[in-house]
This record gives sequence, structure tokens and C-alpha cells, in this order.
Amino acid sequence: MSNLLLVLLILAVVALYFWSLLPRPDRSMRQECLNLAGWDFAHRGLWDMELGIPENSMPAFERAIKQHVAIELDVHLTKDNRLVVIHDSDLKRLCGVEGLVEQMTFAELSELRLLGTEETIPLFGQVLRTVRGRVPLLIEIKAETLDVSICSYLYRDLEFYNGAFLVESFNPLALRWMRRHARHIVTGQLAGDMSAVDNVHPIVKLALYTLVVNAISRPDFISYELHAADCLSLRICQSLYRTPVFAWTAQTMNEYRQCRARFASVIFEKILP
Repeated sequence: MSNLLLVLLILAVVALYFWSLLPRPDRSMRQECLNLAGWDFAHRGLWDMELGIPENSMPAFERAIKQHVAIELDVHLTKDNRLVVIHDSDLKRLCGVEGLVEQMTFAELSELRLLGTEETIPLFGQVLRTVRGRVPLLIEIKAETLDVSICSYLYRDLEFYNGAFLVESFNPLALRWMRRHARHIVTGQLAGDMSAVDNVHPIVKLALYTLVVNAISRPDFISYELHAADCLSLRICQSLYRTPVFAWTAQTMNEYRQCRARFASVIFEKILP
């Protein structure tokens, strides 16, 4: 009897694991995602510091539009509830000052400059008005706590935007919010090898790496780290569930070709495919 219970327990755990990896059961959303997967996505815009163009800046987005490549970008919510486009919450690397984006107003952030250039941190609305649907957007929600109030502000800005876009996040709670309140928006679970990331609990790192967070987010696609893409869970999602995978971040033409051969889409930087 004990052996039988052990077998049943193992089968239950395996079944729970496979169930947790399931994407959203909506084929139309998957097809919409695949329609955009043919684009190459410039990571944080088509930036190039040799040209004086910093990441997530207006010139980086304008250059991507001119080169006809799609744009990946990051959004944070400021202290006064404005959506700004910047990757790091900590301002030290990008602006050379101490402080967090979420603890400053947009007026305060407007005084800062990106990576020693004259470029400032743009508002998300400013980016939308510049892009005007000319290329698709892949929007990463930066929500590093249980507070996902940023989602409502993002939805408000996107509600009347006529261009193509997808939304992704490492935070499955943010994706669950989008699925519940904006079901027509295509969402993707960001994941990968988080072992080198500070201030993230080991259990959260494991859940992201193995994609069991899909049980919360139920994404339409997965955006996964290229150098960790041999993960069994990712292979199951891709081959068994046919979940589209966007690989990040290809930095050489060889990596780009590998991504295009193995995955639905590719996010790139430092090259121009």
C-alpha cells in the first residue's frame, strides 16, 4: 500500500507540474502573438552609445522606427503615478545618482540625464505618440513587489493606442492583472536563469526558471533568456503546448540566427539584423 501511495504521489506531482506550465487556453491570442513574432525586437530600442544614443531613449526608438524593427522597452511607475520608460529602478547606472524611480516624481526625473548624454527619461505616452503604430512594441512591466498598480496606468495609456503591441513581465501577478482586466491584450511571461540576480528569493528564482509561475500568469507567450534556453520546462512549453517563445537577448549575428531557427521571435541588441 505504501508503494502505491508513493506512486500516486509522484504521479500527482508530475501532473501538477505539467498543469502549471499551461499557457492561456485561447488560440486566437496565440495566433495574434505569432502574427507579431515575425518582427525582430530591438532591446530597449536601437541604442548605440558609440553614436551617443542611450538605451530606452527617444533617439533609440526613432532609430528603430527608421530601420523598421520592432521595439522592446521597459515601464516604471513614478511616485506621482506617471509611466516612464527606463530599465533600472535604481538610477545609479543610468543617471549616476542615488535613488529609485518609484520614489521620485516625473519632474525630479526630468532633471536627470541618461548615461552622460543630453537625453532624458521619456514618458511612456511620449513614446506612444512618437511610434504611432509604425512598428510593434514589446512592453515590459517593471513591478518588483506584490504591488501591481502600475498595470491600471499602463492599461489606461494603451486603451486608445492603435498600434500593435505585446506586454510581458517577470511578475506573474502583473500578467494575471492584465489577463483579468484586459483580456484582449497579448501577455508573455519573462523568465530565465535568475541565479545571479540579487534581492530575489531562491524559491522565486526557481519558479521563474522552471516556468511554474505560468500557473499564475497563464501567458500567451514566453520570453526566455537565450543562454538558459535548454531548460526542460521551456522545451515542454514549446514542443508540447506550442507556446510561442521570444528569446532574449541575441548580441551577435550567430546568436540571432540561432534564435530565429529555434524560437518564434528574437530580442536583440548591439547588432542590426
